[in-house]
Amino acid sequence: MGVVSSAFLARNRKYAILLIFVAAAILTPPDLVSQLLLAGPLILMYEGSIWMAKLLAKRKKKNWKKRKRRKRLREGNQTDSGKRTWPGRDLFAER
Repeated sequence: MGVVSSAFLARNRKYAILLIFVAAAILTPPDLVSQLLLAGPLILMYEGSIWMAKLLAKRKKKNWKKRKRRKRLREGNQTDSGKRTWPGRDLFAER
């Protein structure tokens, strides 16, 4: 969706972990085990979001390249090798 990038999330990881532990300290009773039980899954979800952002960015870039290539082929009536063709028909295709 392009809201945040994986680089932004990775760069600000230390601040996010600090905020997660502060929130866990506020939301749990005053013992370490409860705080860790709340902070652990939140940190794992944060790390998962970094990996998800990387995966989606890679997929988006791949799809963008495919669309750009299709548009170039459609507009220029050219094959991948650069040879001119008739619209919708390859002159050099094997039949």
